[in-house]
Amino acid sequence: MNYIQITIGGKLRGLKFNQMADVEYREKVGKNTNPVSHTYSMVWAGLISNCFVKGEEVDFTFEDVCEWCEKISDDDFYKILEAYKSTKEFLKDIPDDIKKKVVKRSAQKNIKPKVLK
Repeated sequence: MNYIQITIGGKLRGLKFNQMADVEYREKVGKNTNPVSHTYSMVWAGLISNCFVKGEEVDFTFEDVCEWCEKISDDDFYKILEAYKSTKEFLKDIPDDIKKKVVKRSAQKNIKPKVLK
């Protein structure tokens, strides 16, 4: 269940959580520790990844997504969170030494091995 559809921004949109979404999420969050920024970034990442995978045009900005997040129902937010968490399932069977190699090779400056655990 790494894909869901919700009505957001005035229309039905898909959120796809995969490795690309994880990278998008980390880029947006950076070193910010504010929980709200994590929410915005998670939704942004799912929307962007879905557009990429399906070859759809991105018709929104990060600012739009932040505004839309203020109007998401608790039920829809729970669905988003569960879909995002399911993305991490692929990591549970990967040995720690492999995780460290993958992170070390990553071009992302803000990804640290302990984040992937």
